[in-house]
Amino acid sequence: MNIKNKISNKAIVFTVCLLIGGSLMGCSSNNTEEKEANTPKLENFMDVRTAKIISMQSAMLKFTTENKAGSICSVKLEPVNGKYVYTIDAISKKKKNVILTIDASTGKITNTEEAALDISKKRNLIDFVPVLDLDKAAKFAISKSKNENVQVVSYKLYSKNGLNLYEFELADGTVKFENDTKTENKNDNSEKQTKSFEKITIDAETGKVADPSTLQSSSDTSINSNTTQDSGSTSTSSGTSSQAE
Repeated sequence: MNIKNKISNKAIVFTVCLLIGGSLMGCSSNNTEEKEANTPKLENFMDVRTAKIISMQSAMLKFTTENKAGSICSVKLEPVNGKYVYTIDAISKKKKNVILTIDASTGKITNTEEAALDISKKRNLIDFVPVLDLDKAAKFAISKSKNENVQVVSYKLYSKNGLNLYEFELADGTVKFENDTKTENKNDNSEKQTKSFEKITIDAETGKVADPSTLQSSSDTSINSNTTQDSGSTSTSSGTSSQAE
């Protein structure tokens, strides 16, 4: 009889424990759901480092296989209508300016444009031998960012004034609200998520932030140089005129 009572008591205790445990789990679940509901969701921006796309080298092969004697001026990867697209600006073996648009997911060439060659293009060709690979270059750029939870939205590898350069567009993964007043109305857009974007250009060989003066085009430099010379000659002639008087 005592044994039966003990078993019965244990069963009651076990049942109570289950009920209490279930209640606590329910509370915990509700708390978790409430916490998740109150936690701002980060917008799912695309990141070149995790996107399922062909590599930059594979994209360039689309051009070089047909133009073994060709040269590349720039390679750009950016999201367009929710898809990543490569744009390759190059010079063909026939000395034409060729611009290829490639679907980065499938590797298919979606558009080809040809134009007369601009002489300035020949002075700005990428030397790929010393160029950092994309992952290393992205790490250098991210380390220079003022944002947190950085996402690499797009990049461009190009040459300017004899320098190989990477230009990265970075997004801050931290959500910022335009309006602190929250509402339960799902149709109310008073609470919006915004991201901070920034562009960082680095030397594609050293990873250092590019000097703004190096980003100035050579044509701009020559214009400034001519302006200086002109102003110099004007002041000289002015001085001569003054002396003559």
